[in-house]
Amino acid sequence: MILHNTRHVYARTSPVTGTVTLAFQLRHDPAYWYLDNVSVYNKGSQMLINGCADQISQAFTATTGYVYIASFWLESGATGSVMSAQVTLS
Repeated sequence: MILHNTRHVYARTSPVTGTVTLAFQLRHDPAYWYLDNVSVYNKGSQMLINGCADQISQAFTATTGYVYIASFWLESGATGSVMSAQVTLS
């Protein structure tokens, strides 16, 4: 049974110029998460090489003061006593 199907979009202004990493830490005991359609845009340009890759983190070059829009689709596979999803851009 799928209980949660949500598209998430966040904007963040980069505090640095250089390589930053988008990472996902997901926990859902005893079930699982679905993650798809990950993208990061800056002024209409896609910053990730392949947002649906088999990896959970990817680095890209950012510029201080620029706003980056991160979006992704996340779905829960079932209910569970422990559910968490943490997304960082650092």
